[in-house]
Amino acid sequence: MNSSALTPGSPPEASRVPAAGRPHWQHIYFALAAFNLLTVCASLYLSYRLMAIYAESVRVNHQWSQRLGSYSDLGQLAAAVNAPGNEVFDSHDIAAESAKMESALARFNEKLRAVRTEMNSDVPAAETKRLLEQMDHVQGAMGEMVDEAELIFSLFKRTQSEKAGEHMAAMDRKFANLNTALVHLRAIVRGIQEADFAEQLSLAASIRQFERIIAVAIMLMVVGTALYGTKLSKSVAAMIQAEEKQRTVDALRVSEGRYRSIMDSANDAIVIANADGNIVAWNKAARQVFGYEEEEIMGQPLTRLMPERYRDRHRRGLA
Repeated sequence: MNSSALTPGSPPEASRVPAAGRPHWQHIYFALAAFNLLTVCASLYLSYRLMAIYAESVRVNHQWSQRLGSYSDLGQLAAAVNAPGNEVFDSHDIAAESAKMESALARFNEKLRAVRTEMNSDVPAAETKRLLEQMDHVQGAMGEMVDEAELIFSLFKRTQSEKAGEHMAAMDRKFANLNTALVHLRAIVRGIQEADFAEQLSLAASIRQFERIIAVAIMLMVVGTALYGTKLSKSVAAMIQAEEKQRTVDALRVSEGRYRSIMDSANDAIVIANADGNIVAWNKAARQVFGYEEEEIMGQPLTRLMPERYRDRHRRGLA
């Protein structure tokens, strides 16, 4: 042992890695677990929203399809209202044809009222306004066509069939205007359907974008967990190695302290040399016996303390 060894009775210094330097791995993994739970909940919610959007899209599309069917029925009823004004030229039965027209007109008006009532139930205000305005055009076109038909019946009653024939063409033009108004009504509905569908597609695309973001976040979380786990394992291994090294050093210091205590308390002179025969340690008794100070003798050959006659033998023994 060298001269820098601890003095006898020196207490060992326990090694402790500072608490601030230790990675709080449990906090990290709690955060990762919370993030994982959050992403799962978000994924479930987004899936639920997508299904809700799909269900709402099906429901709304079904409603508008039913409305289109109702508007097609209006077209058929309008044709039934128009027919008696033409058929009277063949049947010449003014009363019967007039009654047919009145009956068909009543069915048309009843259907139109039902369509209006249904429109006011769950359709947004802006769309309702557009549709109702177009229905007013339909109602107006129907009124003009009925006026021409009634004029035809009136002319037939007065046996003015030639003039009635002139008004038949006018009635057919009014009927064409009515069909055009119904076509515009159906076009508005299709436009609303397309706008709703586009809006739902946009919303679904936004949700899918969030899903992609969540997928990337999960991937980053997995990669981050792997990297942090690797770093953590290295850190833990380094801490364990440092603690084991410090325990070894502490044990050596304790052993050195005991050894120095034993040497210094011994009454006999004790001199310790290394494998090269140089002095590396001695006790107080040796210092008193040989009369050297420690700084004078440390590192010197052991033969310096031997009588001259033993030196050569000692050197040959080391050789």
